[in-house]
Amino acid sequence: MVVMLWWFLVFVFAHNFILKVHTQWFRISVERFDEIHYTLLYSTSWP
Repeated sequence: MVVMLWWFLVFVFAHNFILKVHTQWFRISVERFDEIHYTLLYSTSWP
């Protein structure tokens, strides 16, 4: 639970920085980046 909260907070408050870092490594759109993170966040919320 703590990891999910940390992940969410970093994702919300450092979104542009994280996106900039990832787009240097991968060709990825903002929408796809968000989709990946929200999907992983949702999938880790199951017990």
